[in-house]
Amino acid sequence: MATKKRRRLKKGAKLILIVFAAVLIGLLGLLAWNLRPAKSPAAAVTPEPTAEPATPEPTPDLVPDWLDIGTAEAKYRIFRQDHEINSEVKAYVYFTSGLIEQPVVQSSDNSKYLTVNWEDMSYRSYGSAFMDYRNNPEIDENIIIYGHYVYERRSPDDRTLMFTPLALLRDESVYPDNKMVVLMTEDHLYGYELAYVYDCPLVPTEYGDMAREDLQFNLTEYDSDYFAAYTKAIEGVQLYDTGVEIADGERMLSLQTCIEWHEESRQIAVCRQIFTMDIPEEWR
Repeated sequence: MATKKRRRLKKGAKLILIVFAAVLIGLLGLLAWNLRPAKSPAAAVTPEPTAEPATPEPTPDLVPDWLDIGTAEAKYRIFRQDHEINSEVKAYVYFTSGLIEQPVVQSSDNSKYLTVNWEDMSYRSYGSAFMDYRNNPEIDENIIIYGHYVYERRSPDDRTLMFTPLALLRDESVYPDNKMVVLMTEDHLYGYELAYVYDCPLVPTEYGDMAREDLQFNLTEYDSDYFAAYTKAIEGVQLYDTGVEIADGERMLSLQTCIEWHEESRQIAVCRQIFTMDIPEEWR
């Protein structure tokens, strides 16, 4: 009996020891957890520095196919050189086909350059191409440029002087290759499409021969009523239908020259502005 009692005591002591050991192990584990080193925060990821995007050169956006930008730059530099020779050279006009290419002067009246060479102010029978003295080419609805038809051609086939080549536009077959025109000023390039070619009869007045009342091509601005009458009158006298129309309020370029052996009329080429851009700084 005593032996059994001793055995039970031993088993109880052993159980107590096991429990005590388990509790001790648990306490040591908990202590170890609390004393563990703090986990270092993840290192902040610093993005690699990126290079600043290069500032694009001020090149024109959406340059149309018909405009060769290299050619335009070259002609602008010629214009600037011409302006250095004569400060009254205010613009440069050219057909992209090469039909006409002229510096354009502007004075305080429309008579100064009728028989004056803009380069040295000497007499020249066919004068210089000039812009109407009233025009501000940057804001006016209609820019008017006058140029002589030159009778004194170097040969019967030479039509390169002044606005003489405009006579070729009387033939509808040449229109498709000669319909795009560029006008450059100091700050802007304007692109035009030829819309109308017509003969404007002149009417004697106390101020001299003037354009017919309904064909006033030389107005810098048009009110809506007169513009409607003007374009309707053009349709009645135009040499052919180009398929291009000009809407009220659109900007225009009107080129005027004489008609060979017909002093009673003037040939007018009216162009519709379809493109504009600022002159890039690198051209200057």
